[in-house]
Amino acid sequence: MDVFVNQVECKKILSFSGVCIQCQIMPERYSDKMVANLLPSPLNIDMATWVSKRKAEYVAGRYLAKQALNYLDARYDIVKTGKNREPIWPQGFVGSISHTGTTVICAVSSVNDHQRIGLDIERIMAKKTVLELHDIVLVSQEYPLVRRDYQLDVATFTAIFSAKESLYKALYPEVKRYFDFLDAMVTQMDLQQGRFSIQLLQTLTPELKANLVFKGQVFINQNHIITSIID
Repeated sequence: MDVFVNQVECKKILSFSGVCIQCQIMPERYSDKMVANLLPSPLNIDMATWVSKRKAEYVAGRYLAKQALNYLDARYDIVKTGKNREPIWPQGFVGSISHTGTTVICAVSSVNDHQRIGLDIERIMAKKTVLELHDIVLVSQEYPLVRRDYQLDVATFTAIFSAKESLYKALYPEVKRYFDFLDAMVTQMDLQQGRFSIQLLQTLTPELKANLVFKGQVFINQNHIITSIID
């Protein structure tokens, strides 16, 4: 294994029939020379100006995707990048990639098992960060969820943020455009039971109408929150 990627391990997601893999990275050890050993194709020329940390995250994410596709016996393991930097999965497969800090995670499935996958990982945010972001992330009905005994619940806020990221990743292949944090509302967030519900507030496509509700899973892993929406 190249020295900037380590601790590669499979993760379990309840009722998920695909493969989920997580790894740790050391961006300071990354070099473009390592790409040929990890990916089936070189970096895109547009990525030449990226800083090493961003390249390390991208390469590790695509490496995990390749491993997952190989495990699922995919004919092709190249995950291309779309115009908005979204992963383009080989025909017959669906997946999601996320990273935060030094942790990268990827979930992939056959479309015969799942039609949508949204996966996100976030480091639990500091109170200062929550105060900076709350008005662009939360709709008014969500504020009671992040207050506990008059204290700001940073873990729940991070989970709501992550749930909305998972929703975006799950739906983007159908919507094919950006939609906002405020276009959806978390109606339930139960960190102890590991589940949440999130409702669309805007109609995104003729099939994805306002008030449509999605169920998801949420996990606390040390100082990280992982959310997933899988249909």
